[in-house]
Amino acid sequence: MKYLKMFALILFAISFAFVSCDSKTAGNETIQKLSSSETVFEVFLPTELENSAVIYLEILDEVTGVALNPKRYEMQQKDDFSLFIRMPLTNGSMIHYRYVKHTNTDQIEHDADGNQIYYRTFIVEHPTVVNDKVANWANEKSKYTTGEISGFVYDAKSNLPIPGMFISINGATTMSQSDGYYQIRKIPIGEYNLVAYHPDDLYEPFQQSALIAENAVTPASFGLDLAKLVKVTFNVEVPENTFVGAPIRFLGSSSSFGNIFTESTGGNSIVSSRAPFMNYLGDRKYSLTLDLPSGSDLRYKYSLGDGFLNAEHSAEGSFLTRQLIIPAKDTTIKNRVVSWSSKPNHPITFQITVPKDTPPNEYVSIQFNPFVWMQPLQMWKTGGNQWTYSLYSPFEYLDNSQFRFCRNDLCGLADDSLTSGYDANGYILDIAVSDGPRNIAYEIQNWKYLGISDYQFEKSTNKVNKTSFIKGIQFTNLYDPSWLPYYDRGFIDAAVDGVNWVILPSTRMIKSTELPSIKIDPSKNISFNDLDKLLIYAQEAGFNQALYPQIGSDYPTINMFWDTISPSYNWWVEWFAQYERFILDHAEYAEHNGISAFIIGGNSILPALPSGRLPNGQLSNTPYDFPEKWQSLIEKIRVKYSGHLFFAIPSNFAEKIDYPFLENIDTFLVETDSALTSSADPAINELNDRFIKDLDTSIYKLVEKYLKPVIIGINYASIDGSASNCIALGSQCSEIIIVNSSQDIPLDLAEQADIYKAILDAVIERDWITGFVSQGYFPAAIIRDATSSIRGKPAMDVLSYYFNEIIQLGFKSQVQP
Repeated sequence: MKYLKMFALILFAISFAFVSCDSKTAGNETIQKLSSSETVFEVFLPTELENSAVIYLEILDEVTGVALNPKRYEMQQKDDFSLFIRMPLTNGSMIHYRYVKHTNTDQIEHDADGNQIYYRTFIVEHPTVVNDKVANWANEKSKYTTGEISGFVYDAKSNLPIPGMFISINGATTMSQSDGYYQIRKIPIGEYNLVAYHPDDLYEPFQQSALIAENAVTPASFGLDLAKLVKVTFNVEVPENTFVGAPIRFLGSSSSFGNIFTESTGGNSIVSSRAPFMNYLGDRKYSLTLDLPSGSDLRYKYSLGDGFLNAEHSAEGSFLTRQLIIPAKDTTIKNRVVSWSSKPNHPITFQITVPKDTPPNEYVSIQFNPFVWMQPLQMWKTGGNQWTYSLYSPFEYLDNSQFRFCRNDLCGLADDSLTSGYDANGYILDIAVSDGPRNIAYEIQNWKYLGISDYQFEKSTNKVNKTSFIKGIQFTNLYDPSWLPYYDRGFIDAAVDGVNWVILPSTRMIKSTELPSIKIDPSKNISFNDLDKLLIYAQEAGFNQALYPQIGSDYPTINMFWDTISPSYNWWVEWFAQYERFILDHAEYAEHNGISAFIIGGNSILPALPSGRLPNGQLSNTPYDFPEKWQSLIEKIRVKYSGHLFFAIPSNFAEKIDYPFLENIDTFLVETDSALTSSADPAINELNDRFIKDLDTSIYKLVEKYLKPVIIGINYASIDGSASNCIALGSQCSEIIIVNSSQDIPLDLAEQADIYKAILDAVIERDWITGFVSQGYFPAAIIRDATSSIRGKPAMDVLSYYFNEIIQLGFKSQVQP
């Protein structure tokens, strides 16, 4: 990581204020008495240790930031390949750590596939020896012989599966699926600690030794007990120089307190907007009462920003992360924030005036760049179009840094127009010594991608009666954990615009190795925990929900992934086994949560269909028995899921499709972004005529062949040339948006709206079409950019008119496909 070198010198000791079960109060602090156990860490290296090299055990601080505040301990050499270190550790602690080799630079350990280790996990219970093996120091494949481990995690009393548990062994981590299943491959042979823990510690953690054998699967299933919840009240007093009534957040190591269990922008592990606010009591005092699991190890801090920026510091000036082993009974904890900064100084207060067209329900955020752009922070609204933010620390890294402003933490997407783009330059922050507080006043003239449109379209007064018609949106496949706090308003806006269905994508990443691996990337893929929250939003908005699991990749587009592989028979067999488990896992989730429809298929898996073709047109050489495998998959879905089953296909594939297994699905979702013209300035009538031709000569073949209802999903971008699928720009619109900077793409919001008008006019005239879905909807903010999201754009006005005024449903009960 390019910022890691800059933090090689940040070796502050992690300051822990111990507060606990057997506790006493000294002044304004509750002190916990905790015992410790001597722990020996022994590590085996992949290559002989060079004479000039030093190996460190690096204990990590998730709350400040995994990359931002490590504490390193030099290890002692045992022989040419082994090192060890002894240290006392607090009993009940969950330790996150990893190994670092230092020569001229630092090298953080990698796993057997060449991916950097996020961290290893160990639970301190008694004196013990922890045995680890470093697979690699570089981004390359390990030469170790490996094995794998798999099993099921379940509730010890009910025997029901536990989804969303983190499972870790020798630095490799995965999450349990809806049926409790987990699998970790490519573990170097040896004996290691297997650790399981819940992101919110709702189950008691699990730890035991596991032996990994050569080219074998180690079975390891286990049951866990629910943790007992107790009420813990945190009372805190803040420094005198704190902005009066400033919003203070409670940041912690659990998901509920902002931890996203991955590395965010700039090395943060906490997204502060996901953490709760403290309640202001007046006179510099705050309080918060939480239900917490007894016995769990909570690391926490108080902050005016996140774990690194504007967070509390110790009396010595170092970053302060507190520890609490949750007691067995209800407890009140007293804390005092000594300082918001590493040394005495006066805060810098930013006073910002924003444009009048700033959406009233959006936040204004400030972002700092001491070496890279960090995670944005919410500012504090002081009335009208005024926002403020007081910056206290860490000034030692912020002198001559940059700052900028954006909306809803979406810096790079929803920016001040003068500092727009992910890698844009910001304004210079001069940390000058002053005798008192400093103010920086700034007026934002315009937000990038936010303006007023004067688009007009011809409105019809003819009402169309549709029984149980799906009026839907489909969220964008892209996801970032920092977006979730802003999704609720996206649901509300969609409901106002007449939407009655929402399709929620759930993407997993496929890795291009000797054999494929489909797994979640927490920084890019939505977790079941976050999906739970979206379902609550959808229910509150009155929407039916559909779940659409899809495959993504580390490449910019999934087609680029498919174009790089030469799949063998064994590759395809393993791919289908992985895909089947992925789909069935989501089918079980959909059933458990009462989701109305479940969608499989789509563009991302076209090469895996029988007689499929790669994006370059070549046969993908799927095995001969794939028709039977697909038939079996649908039958297995039917066993797990009792709702409606949709199959998604691109519109240009509709006429060619001929698979017997599709007799067993309920509805087709036909997805289109195909060219409707070759003209640079097409009229709506021309677009309408072309889409009618596609409907009646191609898409209708599905109805004739399978006698199934059809839903139309469209994914047209706001690009000048979208109606021709960007033929003049040399690539398909979807690829241009992903590969190119949005700054370089010519926008045309009116063309996107014309496409919607033309297609909706055709859709409402055909009884065999039972729904319409706008794909690519971005719920986190209104952004009038080049993407296919129509939120806040003229196309949304068109859609709202048809959904609210033209399409009249036959009844108002639960909508069914």
